[in-house]
This record gives sequence, structure tokens and C-alpha cells, in this order.
Amino acid sequence: MSSSIRPPRWAGSFYPDNPSHLRTLISDLHQQALADKVDLPGGKLRALILPHAGYIYSGLTAAHGTILLQESPVKTVILLGPAHHVGVAGTAVSRAATYCTPLGDIPLSPLGSKLQKNHPELFEENIASEQAEHSLEVILPFLQEALGDFNLVPLVVGQADTKKTAQALLPFLSDDVLVVVSSDLSHFLDYDSAVHKDRQTLKAILDMETTALIHNDNKACGMVGIQILLALAQLKNWRPHLLHYANSGDTAGDRDRVVGYGAIAFTEDTK
Repeated sequence: MSSSIRPPRWAGSFYPDNPSHLRTLISDLHQQALADKVDLPGGKLRALILPHAGYIYSGLTAAHGTILLQESPVKTVILLGPAHHVGVAGTAVSRAATYCTPLGDIPLSPLGSKLQKNHPELFEENIASEQAEHSLEVILPFLQEALGDFNLVPLVVGQADTKKTAQALLPFLSDDVLVVVSSDLSHFLDYDSAVHKDRQTLKAILDMETTALIHNDNKACGMVGIQILLALAQLKNWRPHLLHYANSGDTAGDRDRVVGYGAIAFTEDTK
């Protein structure tokens, strides 16, 4: 990897660029989420699905996921986000050494380089996609506030082979590694139509029905990452749990054209 720093591109638009304001906002969202926290039925937390819209829209849903990480043993986060701006043939790894947000620097794990070296047919460098992408960056301040120090493996997911990518990631999973998939749900439907479609999508994820998710059809922008996570969950016997659902019509937008947001946790039974 090079010694480069990937700077925050979306601070000041999706989330505050002032560190004090950002910390206060995330703290407030965590406190709101604690008042409606879902208690998991046991097992170790292994993965999360979190939304990546502007914090005024999806921040509370994201907070329902990251409150579970407080006092967590997680040292490395494998973060998968969809490519919105520049296409990726498979999955893009980073050649940066550090990701920077208004809350500080996050060192990158060498795992990204190992994945590309071991599986060049699955993982590539795509600097333009990584530099432009918001789906990874928007998640990071929440992780920083919840975890403190951690190492990051940022992966921009394009038209990836989901099963082969899951198999490539499998050897690197351990008790101190968390998988996070960044994804919003349906986009720009009216409120009632969005709720209906999002309920179907969430049910398919919770039921681990991967075939129901193969054809995206406006189910989720991060669907490929979700499919990779479900493949991992099947291999590792992880169980999904819905933490929170809302859409922009519930938070800071009108109800004519909404975007859906879900937070889902995956746990492993360690008994």
C-alpha cells in the first residue's frame, strides 16, 4: 500500500464537517436509539447492515446498529459499500494507508492487499471509484464513535461474484473482525409503496432467502454486498435480527419520493 490518505469527500453534505458538531449529533442519535434498543437473543455480533444516506434521513437507523458496538472487542472492520459514482467490475480494494474523517484517521488493514494478491480475479484497485464513493465514508464516523480505534478494510462492491467473494473473505473472519454492509433500501417510491417493498426485502434478508434477492428491482442499492454477507452468514451459521426500519418520509423528507433504511445485526451462536 502507498502512504496516501483518503480524505473525507462528503463531510459538510451527508454529515457535519465540524468534529464537535458531528460527535454531538452521533451521541444524540445513539441516545435516541438506546431508548428503543432491540435486545439480541444472545450470541456474538458478527455483522451489520447499515444505511448510508444523510444523517438527517438515516442517522437514527444507523445508530440502532452502532450502539451494539460500544465496549465491543472489534479491532478490524470489513466494510462493503456499493459503487454509486464510478463502476467496478468486481470489488475494489484501497491502496491508501489511511482513511480520514473529521473525527480523525483510521488506519487500513493489510487485508485488502492480501485479498487482491490472493484473488486478482475478484479484487482490483479502482482509485476513481474509491475516491468518489460516499457509501463507505458516511458509515465511518458512527464506527469511530462506537469503537474508538480500529483497522479498516474498505471494499467498493460492483458486479462481484457473491459466493466466490464470500469464500475469499471467509479465512479472515475472527472474533475481533466485524463485517459491515452499507446499503439503503428502495429509492424514490411513494411512502406506502416503499414500506411494502422494503418489508418484502427485509423479510427475505431475515429469512436468508438469497434467491428472492437476486433480481434487485429497486430492493436495495447495496444488494450485492448484502448477498455476499448472506453467503458468509450461511457458511458461518450467523442469524439476522432486524434492529430498525424507517424511510426518509419518517425523518426529514416528504412522502412522495422516499428512500428506505434498515439496520440488521447478524449474530453467531457460540454455545
